[in-house]
Amino acid sequence: MIPIINGYACVTSEDAALARHGFDPQNPTNDPAKAEELAASVGRAVMPEEAFDALIAHPEAAVEEVRANAGPKPSTGPGRIFDFKA
Repeated sequence: MIPIINGYACVTSEDAALARHGFDPQNPTNDPAKAEELAASVGRAVMPEEAFDALIAHPEAAVEEVRANAGPKPSTGPGRIFDFKA
C-alpha cells in the first residue's frame, strides 16, 4: 500500500518526510522545469504564459470559443426528458 500524505503519494520514508513538510517528493526543490516535465508525464497540460495572460485579459473570448466548439444542442422534444417518480 502506498500512503498518501498531504496529497502526495509516498513510496519511501524519505518521500513521506518531504510530504509531511509540504514538499512534493518528486520535485522537492520546486524546480519549474521539473514541474513542467512531471505535469507533461502525467498528462496535465501546461498552459503557456502568453495564453494564460490573454485568457485573464479577455475571458469572454474563451467562453465564445467553447460555445462555438460545443456542437449542436440536444433536442428537448418528446422522449428526451425523463421524469421518474418512485
